[in-house]
Amino acid sequence: MACCGAKAILKVSKLGTRFFAHHAIVYCSSATETEEHLLAKTLVCQAARAAGWSADTEVRGQTPAGEEWIADVLATKGHAKVAIEIQWSRQGTAESQRRQRRYAESGVRGLWLLRHPDLLVERDTPTFLLEVRADESTAVVRLPSSRHELRWLTQRNKGEGLHWNQTIPLEAFISGALSGALRFAPAIGQSLPVSLCATEIRCWRCQQATSTVQGLTVEISQRFAGHPDLHINLDELDNGDEPAPWVASVFPIALLKQHGIGVIKPRYSRTANERYLSNGCQHCDALQGRFFEHEEGRDAEDVCQYEVILTRELVEQLARHGNDEFMRWWFDAR
Repeated sequence: MACCGAKAILKVSKLGTRFFAHHAIVYCSSATETEEHLLAKTLVCQAARAAGWSADTEVRGQTPAGEEWIADVLATKGHAKVAIEIQWSRQGTAESQRRQRRYAESGVRGLWLLRHPDLLVERDTPTFLLEVRADESTAVVRLPSSRHELRWLTQRNKGEGLHWNQTIPLEAFISGALSGALRFAPAIGQSLPVSLCATEIRCWRCQQATSTVQGLTVEISQRFAGHPDLHINLDELDNGDEPAPWVASVFPIALLKQHGIGVIKPRYSRTANERYLSNGCQHCDALQGRFFEHEEGRDAEDVCQYEVILTRELVEQLARHGNDEFMRWWFDAR
């Protein structure tokens, strides 16, 4: 056996999976693998080979410092190496990161498929939920949504749709991941359609009708099918006293004027005793305070669509306010 050097014997599981097992009882961490685990490894190997990669199970390796590792599946193509781990037992996020660093030190990329929902939503350690459907001899991979919260997830509710953005058949996922279809934060730097939401009010100063921006939606799903859209409010774009460089592109003055909306810029509020990014009257430029935004927000509707580039500066600003919907893995299922 590649895992421990013991003699092997060919067997067939109840699910029809052909596999090598230990010829005699020995101590080995892989000796207790379930039939579902074995099925998943077989499907991963088959998908990797179908995508033009070489793939083997239980492949041993070590870091330059001599620390050993065993990959469930190691896919290779030229100089590229990808370890695909099917983690059946529960593994904390810190342990996933530690093992991922070990692969990185060895010049191997790591891809994690976990039966338990202890996922990391980050570029450096790609982790996804694996669901094996033994009765159908199939499996699917789930990509986490913004509603994915470890503290609320259990084995019982992990299948609920609100926690996941995409569900991909395992073979398609592996083939796509090895072919560049799996991408992290693909919307950054892209020109994306935006819907601006506004409502009409009467200016408290000049008493004329003006409209105020209640928020906008960056429709990422229009460019990247299955990706969640990004909802933004003015508070999340506020950069303090000075206008941020992204305000002019996010809120084009000429376009706002066409729809009866005043300039979006920092203004001083006596009520709040501070300057903040705010709506203004299209006629007299008087600040239309946050009170009006909150009170009239329920009557808001989409008034126009245009394109905005989701720059790195803009996404960093949003992330500071906890709006990180764009920082997700996305799978191109086309």
